[in-house]
Amino acid sequence: MNNMNLDRINRFVLRKQHLAEDSKMDDIVQVVKDIGGLHAQVPITPYLSLFVRTKNFKKEQLDEELYINKNLGRIKCIRSTLHILPKDMIPAAFAATRKIVQSSSWSYAKQSGITMEKYEKISKKIIEIVHDRGLTVTVSNCVGEF
Repeated sequence: MNNMNLDRINRFVLRKQHLAEDSKMDDIVQVVKDIGGLHAQVPITPYLSLFVRTKNFKKEQLDEELYINKNLGRIKCIRSTLHILPKDMIPAAFAATRKIVQSSSWSYAKQSGITMEKYEKISKKIIEIVHDRGLTVTVSNCVGEF
């Protein structure tokens, strides 16, 4: 049997999480893949996570990967909280957590006074707005119609 000591295990974990100095890199998409995503419930958390795991992190890098290159995306998944994942991991995360997320989302909607009828009306309007265009929409496009 292979004997592993605590120091060796800790070095392995720190390297795997890109927290050891010699494991830091500049490819933030790869870092996010390697660590299985970034918790993003608090807006600053993913930026701090990347700052400690990369060599020369700049805030704009994450924004660019999310909004321009779209190699990363935000999804409510694990524990019904917001995470940033590589785009190829999003379908699996959605499928694995869909029931739990939907349940908590419906509870929140009910508490906010959103009926199924109102939800369907808003959903149709959102689909009309983004059809054949970018998928970013301002709130002002929808406000006042419901």
